[in-house]
Amino acid sequence: MNARKRFVMNYDQKKILVINSSSIISQNATGITMRSIYDNLRPENWFEISCSPTSTDSQYKGKTIYSLPHKYYPIYNILNKKVIRAANTISKENVKQASINNKNKISANLRKIIISYADILPLIPPKDLSKKVVKFNPDCIYTLGASVLTMKLALYFSKLLNIKIVMHFMDNWQDTLYNETFFTKPCNIIMKKTLKKVYKRMDSALTISEAMAHEYSQRWGKKHWPLMNIVSEIKEHPLIRDEDNKVILTYTGGLHLERWKSLLDISEAIKEINFNSNKEILLHVYTSSDNRLTYEALFDKNIVKFFDYVEHEFINIVYASSDILIHIESFNPNIVEFTKYSLSTKISEYMSSGKPIFLYAPKSLAVSDYIENNSVGLTSGGKSELKEGLQKLISSNKLRFDLALNGLNCAKQRHSREAALDVLNKVF
Repeated sequence: MNARKRFVMNYDQKKILVINSSSIISQNATGITMRSIYDNLRPENWFEISCSPTSTDSQYKGKTIYSLPHKYYPIYNILNKKVIRAANTISKENVKQASINNKNKISANLRKIIISYADILPLIPPKDLSKKVVKFNPDCIYTLGASVLTMKLALYFSKLLNIKIVMHFMDNWQDTLYNETFFTKPCNIIMKKTLKKVYKRMDSALTISEAMAHEYSQRWGKKHWPLMNIVSEIKEHPLIRDEDNKVILTYTGGLHLERWKSLLDISEAIKEINFNSNKEILLHVYTSSDNRLTYEALFDKNIVKFFDYVEHEFINIVYASSDILIHIESFNPNIVEFTKYSLSTKISEYMSSGKPIFLYAPKSLAVSDYIENNSVGLTSGGKSELKEGLQKLISSNKLRFDLALNGLNCAKQRHSREAALDVLNKVF
């Protein structure tokens, strides 16, 4: 692309226009990752457009966040919350049957279809927004994509100001967005056409993992750089507990995307191990109140203890009280396709805490390769090997120490601010 020429500047000197549906202030994994990367950027160099029906104009540490007026997506306003509720809130009886009843499925799918078509509607940006962006005079555009609306806005301002787009891919939505049913195929086609247009305005791109960077670089013929979650604090040495005759395994995060099923498998394996162990093995789960309400009753309360979600700034206290940190992913083929290149924000946090990781997820996922290749934890790709893997890690303090030490070294090498700045200066 022929974007306008600028003086050569480091990334932190450039003015960045951010266009996302998930804001830097969001209390989700995306928000955490964005804050870890861009927290130190000067406020006057940041202007964010939030494309979410639930967002409002705000500021974050002096950074401007402009919320696209809600009139631009009336269908979202009506349906979006209901879709999320229908997709994620399942009655305990239905969870036990591992399915939503047909009526709820039809309702949820219908809402998803309507929202898919709402995302591809024509868009004319507000005049006041265009004036504000022109006045801001950005050097480039940063976006996570993941929706046609966000990509259209990015294209509009890229052409208006003749500046490049830098896209940061967090999940494999390129291959999965609007690809669930026959009825959303037209939306998927439009999404792919829009994505191709965005790539023409890009010199290079960012990804959440090395595996994704390799795959997308080959696919698009453009350099993709891995830029993973940055950790601000890395422990000096492994923190191995050896007290109170207990081994505490801890999971922190959501139980959506069928992760509750994987966690249930782990709890059953722990139950078996406890029969022949001279130590008490416990699983601690820190998750949202909604998740607790939906899933807690499915687990044996003598083995699994649920706790409320802990704010991110206090999560290291939870890690410190644990022996093994658990990460899980779904085995559902449709979800596997979405997460196959992803690397959760929790992986870098787990490594920096000085604790070993146990992963229960399909071996085909990039996160499994990452943990194995860097020797920062043990992985299990199915029920048949789950108990053996857990037993091995639970019974050996030395193994836990060695894996935790490797994790600390990996965090320093790959998840430090210095490593991230090197990539950001190359891309921006």
